Amino acid sequence: MAEIEDQIVYNQAKVLQVFQDNSVAEADLNGATGYGDERYWP
Repeated sequence: MAEIEDQIVYNQAKVLQVFQDNSVAEADLNGATGYGDERYWP
């Protein structure tokens, strides 16, 4: 079980590093419908 947890932590670190290297912000991960209803659902 510890091996799986170690792999999870390792993979998460890789993903976070790629996000940082490419200047991905939290706002980039928010969806938008195109209908303008985002203003009602923060």
